[in-house]
Amino acid sequence: MLRRSPTPRPLLLGIILLLAASAGCATRGGRGNGGTGTGGDDNHGNLPDTDGGSTVTPPTEDGSTIPVRPEDVIVYAHSKDTLFAFSPSDLTVTPIGPFTLPGGEIAVDAAGEIYTVGRTALFKVNADTATATLVAPLAFDGDDVEITGLAFIPAGAFQDKETLLGADNRGRVYEINRQDA
Repeated sequence: MLRRSPTPRPLLLGIILLLAASAGCATRGGRGNGGTGTGGDDNHGNLPDTDGGSTVTPPTEDGSTIPVRPEDVIVYAHSKDTLFAFSPSDLTVTPIGPFTLPGGEIAVDAAGEIYTVGRTALFKVNADTATATLVAPLAFDGDDVEITGLAFIPAGAFQDKETLLGADNRGRVYEINRQDA
């Protein structure tokens, strides 16, 4: 389900989404098991906030934090046809696979799951293969809407829970419910 954010939040959130652009971060313990970001040998699977490059330390299940080391950060980015993993610590870029959804903005949640939007639907992206799986259609009350920015806002910054926001081609900001888009 999509819900338009009330004014004046759209301007502030629009700015946040612009900063997020089309990239998201994850820790390097491996890209995980199918995009969950929980794999590898670091035994914690926690990820930095996903505002397009932040290295803010996320809380663990018990509320403590684990410092994020720059060498553990992976930034996901895409071209018009390929998803990439970028390591800022050693400046390596690794092609993951074909990424061909129209629009294709990406955002990575705190669990390391990558999401993208097509013109009319929300998809989850496998971090190992770049394969997109339909989560749910997006319902836009008859407007001509095209999501041009996508970002996760950490819990506590906007709501009590992590929030997926999308900005459209007219500068409007929408909250996207991942369960029923």
